[in-house]
Amino acid sequence: MRLVDLTAELYTGLPVYPGDPPVRIEPVHTVSEHGYAVARLELSDQAGTHVETQAHFLADGRTLAEEPLERFIGRASVVDVPCRLLTVADLLPAAARIARNPFLLLRSGYGARTPVIEPAETARPLLPLETLTWLVAQGIRLLGIDAFDFDAAADYAGHRFLLAHDVLVVEGLVNLEALPPEVQLYVIPLRLRGTGAAPCRAFALLS
Repeated sequence: MRLVDLTAELYTGLPVYPGDPPVRIEPVHTVSEHGYAVARLELSDQAGTHVETQAHFLADGRTLAEEPLERFIGRASVVDVPCRLLTVADLLPAAARIARNPFLLLRSGYGARTPVIEPAETARPLLPLETLTWLVAQGIRLLGIDAFDFDAAADYAGHRFLLAHDVLVVEGLVNLEALPPEVQLYVIPLRLRGTGAAPCRAFALLS
């Protein structure tokens, strides 16, 4: 049994989506001066590896705290995808595996090659509504990706569509290259009240 950490490290100056609050981690008390250490954390609910629930985009959607913990644990299919607009044809070779598991991880390698966050970048995995509609029809309940975003629509219609169909979204995953085709996935968010998202500790259990 082996664990693979799929979580990006949080640190001061971590790249964030343009317009989001910056990440700052700074000491408030230190062992040398105070005898104990305490750090101040400043970050958004979208910082680093994070999970998004309905309230992130839907006015009457469930918040993170309203999702049961069981929603964040499940069997996941890992599928390799190119860094471009993804069609249903791109995913059809893995159709049986996608339908077999409730969680889907799309492995593109984009995040490892491009650590900056540039929304205008099109050479990354992008999913149009047609492809997302097909994925929902396969029964997925969580979509994760190793990039800061997957939405091909400028108005985030893809996010709204998935969340309206009760599909959780996980972005900013790392180390997907270490995973086999199917894993047991854990996406454990901070227990925040009233938010539609949270940084999470994501990891896979390999048997």
